[in-house]
Amino acid sequence: MDYFRKLEEFIVSDELWPSFRNPETVAELENIAHQIIGKDTIEGYISSILLYQQIAEEMLWVLLKDCQAMIKISLMGQTEISFPDQKGMMFGRLIDELKKAVNFDQKNKLIEKCNELNAKRIAIVHGLTKGTKIEQIKDISLNVRKLFSEISELYRDAHNDFCDFYEHERQNIIAEYQADLYD
Repeated sequence: MDYFRKLEEFIVSDELWPSFRNPETVAELENIAHQIIGKDTIEGYISSILLYQQIAEEMLWVLLKDCQAMIKISLMGQTEISFPDQKGMMFGRLIDELKKAVNFDQKNKLIEKCNELNAKRIAIVHGLTKGTKIEQIKDISLNVRKLFSEISELYRDAHNDFCDFYEHERQNIIAEYQADLYD
């Protein structure tokens, strides 16, 4: 009973819905990434790539939590389900977990873009000592910024759809509660 009560509390309280763990920090890091890529230095390019990847990782974490919440809500009243904690999962693992999660609009495109960003980050990190030229790093960082922008848009659309689902379920719970009051 406690499980279902907590799930109802989750549904009716939008403060409990999945979101960035530290939204102010994420916003600040995104601003820093946008600023330092424009400094035209190798440090700025590499740092921006790493920051964009870390923010995209946080987006995937939220979407995975959204998928898990949707499953829990869909099974509400039938059975309890729990999921392992993903707090320490790295980017590649989050991508793999999201692949196995419920489908949502543009999921495959989001995963494709995230894999592309991850491949570029790995190429830079592992290619630094192999003679990668600053122009190559600049081109990759600009491409990563473009990928990040696309990932951000896909994330926002998907997360908004999940929030619409939660809102619909909230209205159902409120309607049931009000109906019970009149019985």
